[in-house]
Amino acid sequence: MPLGLWRGSLVLNLKMSELRVLKIGGSVITNKSKEETPKPDQMRRISEEVKRSGVSKLVLIHGAGSFGHPQAKKYFESKDVRDALKTHAAVKRLNGMFLEALSDVGLEVVPVHPMSCAVMRGGVLRTMSLEPVRLALTKRVIPVLHGDICLDELRGFSILSGDEILVHVAAAFKASKAGAGVREDGVFAKQDSKIYMLREITPSNFEALRPEIEEFERFLLSESVATAAAEEHDVTGRMLSKVERLLGLATAHSVPSLIFNAEKEGNVLKFLRGEKVLGTVVSP
Repeated sequence: MPLGLWRGSLVLNLKMSELRVLKIGGSVITNKSKEETPKPDQMRRISEEVKRSGVSKLVLIHGAGSFGHPQAKKYFESKDVRDALKTHAAVKRLNGMFLEALSDVGLEVVPVHPMSCAVMRGGVLRTMSLEPVRLALTKRVIPVLHGDICLDELRGFSILSGDEILVHVAAAFKASKAGAGVREDGVFAKQDSKIYMLREITPSNFEALRPEIEEFERFLLSESVATAAAEEHDVTGRMLSKVERLLGLATAHSVPSLIFNAEKEGNVLKFLRGEKVLGTVVSP
């Protein structure tokens, strides 16, 4: 989760004190168990909450869900540009649907496709031009990015996750707060037979909590009730990797974040307004 690798003309000194950066997980707006199956009702509800929030400085990011993970599983190993384009085209279709939902409620939005502005090196984001994002924000237009497949200097192509984009954007613009909207209420841990939700993760308590987070993830994968979760074609890592990235954002750039349930009505609205939302805070 390197946070200091961007180069070139990135405007790292652009401090936007009221900027919110929000990533909506792919499983929130798609059915990840059925290829290319959107959840239009969720897209519409989230769009309405964004509109009602009145937030003027916002970057939205969404995961690929069933429009990217299954395709990447099928095509990624070939390293063929034609196969890479199949994954990119699928994610663009989802992005178009989300943009339409946002536009339908009266929001001004513009897509920013990472494949066209990001370069990976060995699976790690090396550089990403955020000038289109900066320009959109100055015009009070919401840029909407997404997880994507991108050119890689060493591997041909690599997957750039929405979580990585969330961290990169929030750090580059010194966002006031970052949010990761998922299908769970927060980050869960397991100690012996006790399962509980973590309210706050910090650099000082993370290493002590890591084994319990890992234990909960092993428990999920072993439980028959979680078979669907284990089969969701996720090619970008699970909750622990999300926490690690957000902890890096907090440590290196002092940007706090919240992992919360974006499927619950009103949570996106509350997060954007700065109101209290049940979730796990990742603090500096």
